[in-house]
Amino acid sequence: MSTPKELRILHLEDVPADAELVARHLGKTGLPHVVQNAATRDAFTEALDQFHPDVILADYSLPNFDGLSAVRMVREKDPDLPVIVVTGILGDEAAVGMIKAGANDYVHKDRLARLGSAVERAVLEAEQSRARKWAEAQVRAMNSELEQRVVARTAQLQAANQLKEELVIHERAISVELEQLRSRDVEVGLRIQQALLLSQPPVVPGIEIAALTVPSQGIDGDFYIFLTYPDRSLDVIVGDVMGKGIPAALLGAATKSELFKALSYLLAASQNGRLPEPKDIVMLAHAEIVRHLIDLESFVTLCYARLNLDRRIFTLVDCGHTGIVHWHAATGRCEVLHGDSLPLGIREGEIFDQISAPFELNDVLLMYSDGITEARNPAGELFGVERLIAHVEANAGLEPVLLADSIRAAVSAFAGASLLSDDLTSVAIRIGQQPVAEARAEMEVLSDLRELRKLRHFVREFCGTLHDPAPDEDLVDALELAVNEASSNIMRHAYHGRTDQWIHLEVEARPNAIAVTFRHLGAGFDPAPLEPAVPDGGRESGFGTYIIFKSVDQVRYYRDERGRNCISLVKNRRD
Repeated sequence: MSTPKELRILHLEDVPADAELVARHLGKTGLPHVVQNAATRDAFTEALDQFHPDVILADYSLPNFDGLSAVRMVREKDPDLPVIVVTGILGDEAAVGMIKAGANDYVHKDRLARLGSAVERAVLEAEQSRARKWAEAQVRAMNSELEQRVVARTAQLQAANQLKEELVIHERAISVELEQLRSRDVEVGLRIQQALLLSQPPVVPGIEIAALTVPSQGIDGDFYIFLTYPDRSLDVIVGDVMGKGIPAALLGAATKSELFKALSYLLAASQNGRLPEPKDIVMLAHAEIVRHLIDLESFVTLCYARLNLDRRIFTLVDCGHTGIVHWHAATGRCEVLHGDSLPLGIREGEIFDQISAPFELNDVLLMYSDGITEARNPAGELFGVERLIAHVEANAGLEPVLLADSIRAAVSAFAGASLLSDDLTSVAIRIGQQPVAEARAEMEVLSDLRELRKLRHFVREFCGTLHDPAPDEDLVDALELAVNEASSNIMRHAYHGRTDQWIHLEVEARPNAIAVTFRHLGAGFDPAPLEPAVPDGGRESGFGTYIIFKSVDQVRYYRDERGRNCISLVKNRRD
């Protein structure tokens, strides 16, 4: 989420004490914000026009006005402006009515601790919705431009029809330009796909995850989602939209959005904070999108897996997809687990079932699209599940990223020079040992260079608490230097020198290493593909990255499941 300088929050509440209570909880979130209160319909209407809020908090019941009317008023003015109902007692029927009217979420006044996360999630959903609409507008504008260019060129050709040679020249010119426009169409489509369909695999201690997709036509409808939870559960969702190109990609994005909305609603409705079951998430999302899919004569196959890493069990909802290939480290053999639910969009009122199975240390789970098993060689033979299983059994010892790439290479070699007829997607997961943390600490600082001293002191003080063995002075100096350089890079470049943004720092001591992770919402930068520059007196930048790589044993740049840019530094501990 690209957080503005200040979130402008309009709070519809006629009880001053309740307004003050909400304000205090907002202050605890650490989100930069400014709040304007409104107690009447007129004040609320005026604030909508003049205050220009980024998010709205609305009480459900006020004298001569209510939250439902406020939601409808906001939706008429701005379909994407987030609205969160903050109220006392709200029955299920009223809650459903608010959500159907367009409210993004609701928070009970006796559970205001989750208000900050609700605001962040609502703002993020609004940004995604606006981005999706922008992408759709870009596609429509591009198609219109293409039609106009074709019409213009056709007119030129008709005018030049007297000379055959000129006609040929003009035809060739049109072909070249059309190909350029098609290339531009694909380029924009790929940007849409990267932004809306393909989530970044998260960093989860104890497991390795790799995801790979190879579209058959430049852009496809395959998508995957990764969601992590505090109870060490991980949701992995792989979907495949019937069809190709931008229409399939947009349907994939819509399906992802409905899954996120269903999860958010069920989490908000949970009375005990328990995670909703995968089958319930799929069923609620399907209820929202099934009519659209039927009208568009399309459907979506889906594989939803939840891994509980502590209990070592996974739950699977297989909606007409390919199931999961489970390689057992104990036997070296694979089994394929399938569900029997129909794809999304086949019929209304569908009931989805889930199955569960255990997994063990070093097992490998593979989720994949039918573009792998249905790839054909020049003789018309299918690659098939048997070849896939044999390949996994022969290569299960590879790291997940190498295993996924080896499957791609095997399918490409099998198909030969012919183009893939369907999209190729795979997600490989290896179960590892959860690292035992000796100690852990975290802190947040502003993106102000004056905070660097505080960060260095925090790291040094943390290292001073460690024993057996205690880090030597050289290790602490090197780690402190890397933290200093990484922090200053975030402040100077990711936040462009602004001093009012936040940087989250986590430090963890493991038996053999000390790990430091930065999380921020500034601009991302990954220097890993580049060779770190060696200071030679002839350059004025790049030294910070060089110092970081030289000071620690491992550097990784990535984005977490909340869209934050992350930098992970690992310094090995030596006896």
